[in-house]
Amino acid sequence: NMALKITVDKPEFNLRETLTRLDTERIPYEKMPVGSVIQVQQHHLYGSGQVQTTSTSFQDSGLFIDFHPKFANSRLLVTCEFNAQSGDAANSGLRWSVLREIDGTPTASSANLLGNSSRGVSITYSSVAGYIHEGTSITMEDKPKTIKRVQYRMFFYSHNGTAVGVSRDWGGAHFTVMEVRE
Repeated sequence: NMALKITVDKPEFNLRETLTRLDTERIPYEKMPVGSVIQVQQHHLYGSGQVQTTSTSFQDSGLFIDFHPKFANSRLLVTCEFNAQSGDAANSGLRWSVLREIDGTPTASSANLLGNSSRGVSITYSSVAGYIHEGTSITMEDKPKTIKRVQYRMFFYSHNGTAVGVSRDWGGAHFTVMEVRE
């Protein structure tokens, strides 16, 4: 009996070359792992065209973002940061929150991401010598359970009726919304 020996030349596997060939920008959203950031959107207000009020009820800041989630079960991380001018009197301050509306425009009675405005308090004790500016920032988690347009809008009011402002002179106001796969 004669033994027959067969050899097959198998090409060497090159992991780096294989990864380079993969079209990673086209992975379907459905296949992205839990915790992946699906999309990010931002909106900014700059300049000295600030919004100011002495009102003690919610006023629209003009800062908003329209967001279209890819999945109804996504977690949305909403970050709001802005330069607040909190007035020029003792115990003056600014109260604020982010309100949400699905397929519409938020009003003072819309869903409040902070629960109530007492969680969004920026109070500064000040002498009457001048206005106080302060940076304020918070990241909130929201699960609107929809793929319709979700609009987030920042509302604010004066703690004690003194003039307060948002995006005054410098610093601006900023929204960032990130959709995280669940």
